[in-house]
Amino acid sequence: MTSDADSVILRLLNREPSFLGHDQPSIETGPSPLTLSINGSKYNIISSTVDIRLQHTSSAIQAGRIILAVRKAATGSPSPSTEGVQPIIELAAHIFSGPEDSQAHIPCTTTTIIDTGVLHDSSHSPTRALRASTIPTSPRPDTQTSRQPTLRDKYHAYIATINAGAAAMTSRLAEFCLPVVTHNGQALALPRYQRLMEDAQETIQDLSFHVADLMVDEDKQQVAARLEFTGTPVRPWEDVEPNGKGVAFSEQVFYWFEGGKIRNVVSLVDMEAYRRQMSA
Repeated sequence: MTSDADSVILRLLNREPSFLGHDQPSIETGPSPLTLSINGSKYNIISSTVDIRLQHTSSAIQAGRIILAVRKAATGSPSPSTEGVQPIIELAAHIFSGPEDSQAHIPCTTTTIIDTGVLHDSSHSPTRALRASTIPTSPRPDTQTSRQPTLRDKYHAYIATINAGAAAMTSRLAEFCLPVVTHNGQALALPRYQRLMEDAQETIQDLSFHVADLMVDEDKQQVAARLEFTGTPVRPWEDVEPNGKGVAFSEQVFYWFEGGKIRNVVSLVDMEAYRRQMSA
């Protein structure tokens, strides 16, 4: 997304007081409501919900999911009657944010993905984004010892297994996932969950997953990851035709583990970056 979106979402994530899973008061008041620029269109933010947030215990690095209620801003000089015609749309945003390091000359880094899929829906039907805050956590059992692999180690091994291809996933995916994984609210048997990755690998030739950022909460058994993908699309994906060129895009995803295995996944893929590159 644009830097405008990055700064707005970071501002919403850091608003106080923050009650996870509860709507913040309406912020579309006053002459200049807070707005987002998405694909060249302006959207007024009606309200926001900090759905989930993970923060590094010893730094200001954080990852979050925010639910936004937005209305497309009227153009020109709208009247009160035309302003209210636009429907209120609910969508989710994921964000990873790292602090500025002035000594190392490293600026503040913020990356945001907004689920713009509902904006492509011409029906303008009411939408309700998945509430990840309703997903229960499974705290680490007291019996876990320091000799057992950490979630960080397990996650890197999980991604390496995906990168190794279908045969490796068939052989090893059960080491990292429960028999049923709930992905974006849909309960999937493990072979069906595996098929999601296989479909992506068949659509994008030489698809590679790279863990760009990773946050782990061992006590709550939660992981937040920012993945970067590279490869060359060879099949249509989400109605986007390949153009013969390589692509680089990202995903921001939250995981809930139970007994050291993945139980729930909430993910957003940067489809807008993918669309832009395929249309270039």
